[in-house]
Amino acid sequence: MSTANALICAVLFYGFLVLLGRATIGLCRHRSDPLETHAISPVIGLAVLTLLVTYLGLLGIPLDAVSRNLALSIAILATISLASHPVPGFQNDRILIRLEYLAPLFVTALLVTLPFIIGGYQFAILRGNGTDAFNYVAVADALSRFPMDWILAQTKETLTAQSPNLAVVQDLLRERWSTSALLAFASSAFGVSPVEFEYVFTVTLMVVLFNALVAALSATCSLTRLTVWLPVVFVVGFWGQFTLDIRAFSQIASLPILVTLIGWLLSQANRPGPIFRYGVLLTAILFAALVFQYPEIVVAFLPGAGLVFLIRLWRAHRESGLATEDVKALVAASFATLLLSAPLMKLVIGFALKQGHLAVNKPPGWETAYFVWMKNPIRGLWGSGVNPSFGYYFDNAFAVVAFLVTLTLTLGVVARAAMLVSTRQRLQGNPSETGLLLLAIS
Repeated sequence: MSTANALICAVLFYGFLVLLGRATIGLCRHRSDPLETHAISPVIGLAVLTLLVTYLGLLGIPLDAVSRNLALSIAILATISLASHPVPGFQNDRILIRLEYLAPLFVTALLVTLPFIIGGYQFAILRGNGTDAFNYVAVADALSRFPMDWILAQTKETLTAQSPNLAVVQDLLRERWSTSALLAFASSAFGVSPVEFEYVFTVTLMVVLFNALVAALSATCSLTRLTVWLPVVFVVGFWGQFTLDIRAFSQIASLPILVTLIGWLLSQANRPGPIFRYGVLLTAILFAALVFQYPEIVVAFLPGAGLVFLIRLWRAHRESGLATEDVKALVAASFATLLLSAPLMKLVIGFALKQGHLAVNKPPGWETAYFVWMKNPIRGLWGSGVNPSFGYYFDNAFAVVAFLVTLTLTLGVVARAAMLVSTRQRLQGNPSETGLLLLAIS
């Protein structure tokens, strides 16, 4: 598969997620700011597709046998659904074609794909963390060709005779595997192998993350002509490229969903209204997809979510009595989430506990052995390697100065954004603030 064809498949995959998300939003009769609705569409599509491919795997259906026809059927039905249940405010909304949103979206897509455009598959394949990449790709390949229940029922000898990778896959299928199922579905739909599609698959999810960050900014009343560029910095900066290079597939797949949920949580403090910004059903779909993709994050997220809800209910009780509608919505969303995630609940809880046990009982210094750049955060932040002979913090004067300048500029942007949120102002194209942001990006 050529680089150009792979990029075309990535664009089609992104468009498919947008279409699926829009159709779901239309069916759920969700209403919000049109730009925010546009931004969350691929995130909702990602969540719905995560649930769908997970259920197909549990039913023992090889994804290679159904992915192409199923993707085409979903696209047709989603188009028909949008025609009969249009997303409110979409047809006549001119903000969706304004440069304020499309320009940073295009820049994000261009920059995250640029290494692949330049280096091709030689770059994509020869990256770090080959072990995790092998695991994700091997599981995706197995789910494409074999029923999952058959793999789990066989002996190691039978699996090894069929394919050397299947014995390893059998153990991995007892952990979280929804991300691999997503990769299997997408690659099979385009008729390519998972190993050829895995890089553009993760790059597409990074573009979806940009949309999730824009939606979160909108939900918290922080979206302006300046702050809409902050997601670009986050996605294409050090963290984004590092995450792509170490092939943290599940983290990349779950972050758009997590960021959208965090934006919804933070919106509770900024504006009154329904307790579920995206509706009970859409929120339950997002939660269940997060459980399937990355249960370890859910363990950290749920206490914060519960605290926000308790504070909201307490305030409502003090001001005007207990909000019965909020309580009903909480019960309905909790029940829907448990119902959607029930088929894998035992597995994901067990895996989350296993990961927590490994984190608590990890060998001393494992992170510095795996992430060498952490031995020196100053030099490591700039990707300039580690040279401990010059000391821990001041081994490179240029890196220190650059770090301090970047930190100052970034804090300035964040402080200005906080001022805009506190005063509910919107930028009118102030050149000094735009210049400050561009300096922070550089």
